Amino acid sequence: MVIDIGPLGPNHQPGHGHCDLFSFEWSLASQRIICDTGVYAYQDEVMRPYVRATAAHNTIRINGAEQSEIWKEFRVARRAYPEQTSVDVGADETLRVAGQHHGYCRLVGQPVHRREFEFGHGNLVLLDTVSGNGTHVIEAFLHFHPAVTVHRISPQAYRLILAERVMGCISYKHWQEASLSQGWYCPEFGKRQSNTVLRLVATAQLPFTGCIMINLDTPLPAVAE
Repeated sequence: MVIDIGPLGPNHQPGHGHCDLFSFEWSLASQRIICDTGVYAYQDEVMRPYVRATAAHNTIRINGAEQSEIWKEFRVARRAYPEQTSVDVGADETLRVAGQHHGYCRLVGQPVHRREFEFGHGNLVLLDTVSGNGTHVIEAFLHFHPAVTVHRISPQAYRLILAERVMGCISYKHWQEASLSQGWYCPEFGKRQSNTVLRLVATAQLPFTGCIMINLDTPLPAVAE
């Protein structure tokens, strides 16, 4: 698992940064399960904005705004900075990572996003808390590798399938809506593959806390990258 809890980029040159604070990737052996969108091209009017956007990463978007103000190919203005970050491994070998940022404080109500990861024994719990004032539209995104198929099995749960075998499931609490859509995964520069994106939404009076639980409890079948 790779978790981004660092700044968008160097303060003097943030142009290569994306809105991916508190995003993550998850692989089993050499097989990617939850992936980052990657980079497609620098001069592409559609894909360049897409890969830089908050919605292209496994993190939270508020009111349709970007974590950091981005435009054109490399421009960045006000940006999100990680705060109160911590990394801890418990006696039971459970990894706990947490942090927050004020990137959305420029919005009315000054919302602050805090994310907590708890990862151990094939289980991942994501706890997203948004504090502040007023009612806001909060979205969570999960991007899956093209080899992973996602099927809805109940109003609050999805099954993950790899090489025609069930490999785990995703469930959630407090999110009001869920939908699947087609996104893009860019394994290298100039290449892209369609993939599945899960979007969770809640329109809520702050403070709001949403929980996502991912369980991978099935031995991984052999799949070529």
